[in-house]
Amino acid sequence: MDQDGLAEIFTDQAEWRRQKAKEHPEDARNLEAARHLDMLAQSAKGVDQSLITAAEELYEDIPDIEIWNEMLRQVGVWTFPSSAEDFLREFISKRSSGR
Repeated sequence: MDQDGLAEIFTDQAEWRRQKAKEHPEDARNLEAARHLDMLAQSAKGVDQSLITAAEELYEDIPDIEIWNEMLRQVGVWTFPSSAEDFLREFISKRSSGR
């Protein structure tokens, strides 16, 4: 994965949140989450490749995938990473402490 791939992950998740916002217009959290994910996608352009590679190396089995997906679902609703770099560092921290 590179910066563009990381940005695409956040963009895809933002689109999923926008779809959920259409399905549940009474829940403003989905649009707020989509905006936050869009911000993370923009910030992905500045993430050092070594950090992306470090996160990718930890992403190797089902527990890792589940943690990654859960973290994505929580963005903008329960968690508010300030950048894509912060998101990756949190993932690395969670995976490293779980080993």
